[in-house]
Amino acid sequence: MININKIKITLLSMLTAASIAVIAVLFNSFFSKPDLYTMGAIEVPKLNINLTNDSKLKVVVLGSVLDKKYTLISVTRDEIVFQANNNLYKIKNLVGK
Repeated sequence: MININKIKITLLSMLTAASIAVIAVLFNSFFSKPDLYTMGAIEVPKLNINLTNDSKLKVVVLGSVLDKKYTLISVTRDEIVFQANNNLYKIKNLVGK
């Protein structure tokens, strides 16, 4: 016959062992300090593409200076942000629309 008490004790001991392991991992992650690494500056390659002399289209990267005045700050799906003389300029992004 099946001894129910032995099955209960076996399951209870397995659950106890699993819970002790989870608590040990929790305490280890709580008391250990994260490993922080410093990375050097990443250089963005300069990109100059001349499509045609008449074309107004240009390929630029963030931080590029346009017309010797405007610095490209960010590009999102909805807007493009430039900076010139401590002023920010936002324009609507119409590319792909």
